[in-house]
Amino acid sequence: MKKLFIAFYNIFVLTFYRLFGLKIAVSSYIGFGKHLKGCRFIRVGKNSRIRRGVTINCYKNYRGQKLNPSLKVGNNVYINTGFLCLVTNSITIKDNVTIGPNVSVMSHNHGLDPEKESYLDNELITKPVIIEQGAWIGDKSVILPGVTIGEKTIIGAGSVVTKSIDGYCIAAGNPCRVLKRYNFEKKTWEKVNG
Repeated sequence: MKKLFIAFYNIFVLTFYRLFGLKIAVSSYIGFGKHLKGCRFIRVGKNSRIRRGVTINCYKNYRGQKLNPSLKVGNNVYINTGFLCLVTNSITIKDNVTIGPNVSVMSHNHGLDPEKESYLDNELITKPVIIEQGAWIGDKSVILPGVTIGEKTIIGAGSVVTKSIDGYCIAAGNPCRVLKRYNFEKKTWEKVNG
């Protein structure tokens, strides 16, 4: 029954979004309660699951500033409920990534000129974000512009990732920092000093 429902949903509801340019494999799924803006900038690979209640906003311009949004979700990606993705530059989520509930990913920040009437009046500073193959992003983490999260890296729940993290690490905190690295010779996670 569940498979029949998913098939029905994909055929009718996602077809609506496909009319606006969404590229999503037939074997992938985006749950109910979604808010998708700028569908033509979104690509979703095969066998990916994006749960209900997601917000994905792709902005082509901001107050006259031209932007170049692109969200690419790979194959076999799992994105849990409450995902917030603000796309003004490229955001790439590679194959086999797992993203926990209520994670935020953004490729921009507002400028910091205090002489403007509001910080919203500043131009956006955009930088790409890459989440490499097999990474796992914990619940309520925030990924900021310009960050690359390495292959098979684990980001602990509630982390604020302000700088890139190497592959095969466990990292957590605000700001996020590496706590452990995987040792392939010993087949174990080892604490990082400092």
